[in-house]
Amino acid sequence: MKKVSNDFKKRESIWKIIIYTLALILTVTYIVYRIFFTLPIHNSWLHIAIAIIVLGLEVFEAIDFTIYYFNVL
Repeated sequence: MKKVSNDFKKRESIWKIIIYTLALILTVTYIVYRIFFTLPIHNSWLHIAIAIIVLGLEVFEAIDFTIYYFNVL
């Protein structure tokens, strides 16, 4: 059985941190974009209600994604 060097473990750890940070930044950027640019403010109350529900689901999924990646990486 091969032993993995400490240098390889450090590089792998750095890549995990970079991937996690990049994914988190992109997710937050997407949620902010959804809040400020895609909500149908000038439409009927039904459209706004459905859009807010969908936005809430996307925020929930973003939190779930963050927890999953934190546990996996």
